Amino acid sequence: MRRDHEWKSTSPEGEKVLYRARKERGVWIVHSLDPDSDDVWTQHNPPAREELEGLRDVLWRKYQRRRVPWEEVLLVDKMIEALPVDPSSDADTPTPDA
Repeated sequence: MRRDHEWKSTSPEGEKVLYRARKERGVWIVHSLDPDSDDVWTQHNPPAREELEGLRDVLWRKYQRRRVPWEEVLLVDKMIEALPVDPSSDADTPTPDA
């Protein structure tokens, strides 16, 4: 049985975006609904960090209500960890002691 998970977010331009995610063959596939069209879904391959974090939030809340297994949350965590680190964020960069 396929189970889709949906959530809404706001784009940087201020438009509301509907996301849908589905686990296929052990990988999460994320789609978003085109705001200009009612039936055109765009696949994000690979999904951006913000999209995966939104999916993780949805799965975490469903896990707390015992609606999804813990393994699904862990799979999203692994996908987030596998994403390349953003070079523009210096918060994670250790500074040498002087």
